[in-house]
Amino acid sequence: MLGGTGLIGGHAARALLHAGATVRILTRDPSNVGGLLGGPIEVMQGDAQQREPLRRAIEGCRYIVHSAAPYPRSAFGVAAQVATAVAATELFLEEAGRMAPVDRIVYVSSITTIGHPAGPRPATEDDPWDPSQDTSPYFQMKGRMEERVLAAAHAGLPVTIVNPTLTIGAHDRALTTGRLLLPLARGQMPVYLRGIINAVAASDVAEAIVSALDHGRVGQRYILGGENREAREFLAIAARIAGVPTPRIPLPLSLAEGIAWLTEIGHRFARAGWPLFPVSGIRMMRHSQPVDSSLARRELSLRETPIESALDEAYRWYRDAGLF
Repeated sequence: MLGGTGLIGGHAARALLHAGATVRILTRDPSNVGGLLGGPIEVMQGDAQQREPLRRAIEGCRYIVHSAAPYPRSAFGVAAQVATAVAATELFLEEAGRMAPVDRIVYVSSITTIGHPAGPRPATEDDPWDPSQDTSPYFQMKGRMEERVLAAAHAGLPVTIVNPTLTIGAHDRALTTGRLLLPLARGQMPVYLRGIINAVAASDVAEAIVSALDHGRVGQRYILGGENREAREFLAIAARIAGVPTPRIPLPLSLAEGIAWLTEIGHRFARAGWPLFPVSGIRMMRHSQPVDSSLARRELSLRETPIESALDEAYRWYRDAGLF
C-alpha cells in the first residue's frame, strides 16, 4: 500500500488485514501507523514520490493500492504543483509497469474528477472531467493525475480507479475531513455554504477498495459515495452528534471565496501549515453536485452505512484524541 496511514489508506489497510492479506505500507513517518500494528504488516519508511523507496515498496506485490497522491498546500503556484503531482503519478505508473506480474492496482482518485452531466440527473462515472471547469490546484492535480492513470489502463496496466466522496470515519490523523468537522464541533462555524454534500463512511470505502482488487474492471472509474444531502442538512446532523448548535447563516459563495483568498495570502506570507479557510474547499462547494454510486454498489458491493454512524465514529475518535 502507498499511503496506508491516511484516513482512506488506513481503513483500506485494516480491511485488507481483515480479508487475510499480508500488507506492506510505504509511509514517510512509520509512527503514524499506530493502531494498524499487530497484523501481518511490513512498514517501510520512504517517499512515494522517489524512485528507490517506491520500487522497494511495490516489488513482489501482486496487488497495489495507491492512496498517496500529492495534495496541494496552497492555491498559488498551480503549474508547479500540478507538474509535481503528474511527475509523481508517472513515476508510479512506470515502476508499477515494470513489476510483473501485478494482478491489480486500485488508484484512489477524487470525486472532483467526475464531470457535470448535461441533463438534470446525478453525475456518474461516464461524465468526463472538464479541465476548464476549475483551474485551482486541487481540481487540476486530481484531474491530470487521473488522466495519466486512465491512459496507463488503456495501454494495458491492470488499474481500477475509485472516486470517493467526502469520507468520514475514525483514525483521521491528517485531519482530512477534520478540517470541516472539527471547527463545527468547536462552535467555530456559525455559517454554512449552500451546495450538495455526498458523504461516505471510511469503512465502506475501504471494503470497496478491497473488492475492487478482485472485481473491479480495468480502466473503470467507480464513485464511492453515500446519500446526496443539502449542506445545511448534513451539517445539522453533524452538529447534533457533536452536541453544538447548527450553523444557520448561509454565506454567499462569492464572499466565502474572497475570505478564503485572504487566508491563503496570509498563509503564504506566514509560511504556516494549512490555510484557515482554503480556497479548494470553497471551490468544491461551488462545483458540488449529486452523484450516483449505483455502479459501485452493483460491482463492488459498496455498502451504505448511515452517515450518522460514520459521523458518530469520527467524533468519538476526535474526542478521544483530544481534538475538541
